[in-house]
Amino acid sequence: PGDSTGVMVTNTLPANCNIVSASSSQGSCTTNSTTVVCNLGTLSGQTNATVTIVVRPTTPGVMLTNTASVVRNESESDTSNNFVSSSLYVLPHLSISTVTTGVVEGNVGITTYQYQVS
Repeated sequence: PGDSTGVMVTNTLPANCNIVSASSSQGSCTTNSTTVVCNLGTLSGQTNATVTIVVRPTTPGVMLTNTASVVRNESESDTSNNFVSSSLYVLPHLSISTVTTGVVEGNVGITTYQYQVS
């Protein structure tokens, strides 16, 4: 295959998360509260570029579904592989706290810790 020009990746962020960062191995990315758009420019045939997006979930215990698409200037007969969607379950937040501690005088013997997980 030949070069692909004007390559753009658009990623629609799921609800219940905030963008932390977005970067690409070439070109540049812009963000707003719901979308990341990366202009990758020209990709030579048989090469690829990587887009990395980091988000912070705002609600535990929910399913986040992420959707991304790619377009280029050149026409193509099969666009079925230009979209991807993936889902990730955000685990509920766990909190660990120290309930009791026991320390033997002089650092000799056994130190006991008890933790509460909630």
